[in-house]
Amino acid sequence: MAASPAACRRGHGHGRGCGNHHHTATYISGSTKLSDSATLTVTQPVTPTGIRITPATATINVGDNQAYTVVLASSDGTTTPLTTGVTLTTSDGTVATVAAAGAGAADLAAVWQSRGAGAGAATVTATYTAGGQTFTAKASITVTAPATQVGLYLTPATASVQVNGRSSSRRLPPTATARARR
Repeated sequence: MAASPAACRRGHGHGRGCGNHHHTATYISGSTKLSDSATLTVTQPVTPTGIRITPATATINVGDNQAYTVVLASSDGTTTPLTTGVTLTTSDGTVATVAAAGAGAADLAAVWQSRGAGAGAATVTATYTAGGQTFTAKASITVTAPATQVGLYLTPATASVQVNGRSSSRRLPPTATARARR
């Protein structure tokens, strides 16, 4: 049996705090005497201490998705994946949008995702309320514009070759080279 945090601070029973407490009860009626004992263990309760969002930083292209997971950290050092009750927001909806990932998420452990809407940087904030406390965690996301093709160059346009000792100019099949710019 666990006691409330106040029970550990105040002490339980006879001014004693957390720990094992041995109690004995005795019943006497005439010549009948019954006795039994029990041990009550008073412990500090496990309480939520915060949340974490992973990954803490990400870089994606415009139009790509980034999956996130959120875990609840507890006073006993354990973490619990959160699958409901978390709200994700973005600092700039023109850079990244956020939504529930749903069952079709590429990473099945991920419950939330952001989508690159435009080039820039934004902060994704996860918010969760537990035990009357509201916890937040932040992740940064950078969205880059994909490279765009700016030209196509064909080389060589013409070439000179010697055939049987004579010079000849011929048009050769070109080799294509694309140049890209971000």
